[in-house]
Amino acid sequence: MEKPILFCRESGEKQQETILFLHAGGLSGKSWLPVMERLPEFHCLAPDLPGQGGSRGIPFSFEACVDGCVRLIHERVPNQKVHLAALSLGGPAAFSLLGKYPDLIDHVLISGCSGQIPAWQTRLAKSSLWTYRLFKPQTLARLTLQQQGIPVEYRALVEEDLAQSTDPNFMRPMLDALSRWELPHDISQPLLLVVGEKEPRAARRFTQHYLAKYPHASGLLAPGMRHAWSLQDPDAFAELLRAWLRDCPLPQGYQPLG
Repeated sequence: MEKPILFCRESGEKQQETILFLHAGGLSGKSWLPVMERLPEFHCLAPDLPGQGGSRGIPFSFEACVDGCVRLIHERVPNQKVHLAALSLGGPAAFSLLGKYPDLIDHVLISGCSGQIPAWQTRLAKSSLWTYRLFKPQTLARLTLQQQGIPVEYRALVEEDLAQSTDPNFMRPMLDALSRWELPHDISQPLLLVVGEKEPRAARRFTQHYLAKYPHASGLLAPGMRHAWSLQDPDAFAELLRAWLRDCPLPQGYQPLG
């Protein structure tokens, strides 16, 4: 079966080290543009994952995420490894890619990683999707951006994507995929797991679970940061990512998680 073609934004030169950015649920690759702009020394690929953005026509599943990313890597940077930077729903996609194609991946940074949700919680979430119809999607998107502390200059970048993120045609397969998702048995790549201090408790709980499963991984708490802190403070996110990928001392101010 032919692998899906994901819409992708690209920056930098192909002879540079490549970072593959995997976005949060309901957004698109353009949510990574502020971080990419701060990493001109890297070749950056930011695909729209299935069911979202320019890849909305591809049904969402983690298998489709992996297949699309592998095709992208083979076409854009053949015979090279890539680094991974992932946020939220991009985290399980990154883990799935690591589990199936470990030879393609170098360093990994995942922030605010999502995780497997129980079947009963999936059913409950799917049964409540109708409540989104009570509000205008644009209103929900603006409230979310405000709550996440996203600076005004970046809100227009993701507002349209966020307004479409409540579409049941995306939410149902996404919830089903999370209920079936499983962590890979083993990972050997350098792995940094980050969670914002002001994220929901579930994000920290998932992160601590992953740290326990992969003892070689490093964990950090980002003080003052919310879930989408790659947009909240792209300077800080890019600085941390650069240091991790370069095997340099990490910036000060973060607290260890373990």
